[in-house]
Amino acid sequence: MEHTKKDTHASHNSLSESRFKILLLLIRMAGLQLNVKSKSMIHTIYNGILVLCFHTSMLSLWMDTFVHRHQLVELMKKIRILIGTQIATWVHFSLSYRKREVEHLIRLTDSFTWEELPTRDPDTGYLTMAGYIPLIQKVTKYITLFVTLFHCTQTTVRIILNHDMVLTSWYPFEVSGSPAYEIANITQGIASIFIICIFFGFACLNATLICVACSQLEKLRAALLDIRQTHLTSQQECGAETNKKDGEGHP
Repeated sequence: MEHTKKDTHASHNSLSESRFKILLLLIRMAGLQLNVKSKSMIHTIYNGILVLCFHTSMLSLWMDTFVHRHQLVELMKKIRILIGTQIATWVHFSLSYRKREVEHLIRLTDSFTWEELPTRDPDTGYLTMAGYIPLIQKVTKYITLFVTLFHCTQTTVRIILNHDMVLTSWYPFEVSGSPAYEIANITQGIASIFIICIFFGFACLNATLICVACSQLEKLRAALLDIRQTHLTSQQECGAETNKKDGEGHP
């Protein structure tokens, strides 16, 4: 009995992995081992380094904003970045706090099927909710790659040409020279990857789960319409048979 439960849980995990592979990978790259049965030591160390780099970079951003609070142009630039970091912080905290509930929600999708549903509406030609599910993952993969490559490219150019940092920030010590400059940039680079992964991973997982729920509603609607059509057909056949008998009884 115990082996049966383990096999069932393993099969459910493999099904979820195949369905939400890209989205789960992004969230795990952001330090959340979602839908994972056990954590390895490497994952624990990776998560710790990732969270430490992110919060260190965020604190330095807050300090830099405070230092330049009287310079309106610089202040507006920094607030824009701070808003993004705060969104990432809140998403990470929410997913960490509700990790079991999110995993339970993902496991619930194992009871649903949408692969057999049409991806386009036969009447309008528009994508159905079942058609959006694989499209979301494909778009997520390419958008994440594009944003990451763009960020790395422009950051590399700024570092080489202007000796800038990944994120303009303030530290209580001098970071313009080696090795502090390299360490600060590596820390901020890791924090940037964290922000990209948690933002796109969570948003697209949320959109996918909504599409899964809506696809089941579409499936239920189609089944109810089919039952209704079958019932109407049966009534028509019964009515035709009754009329035929009445006609035979009254020549």
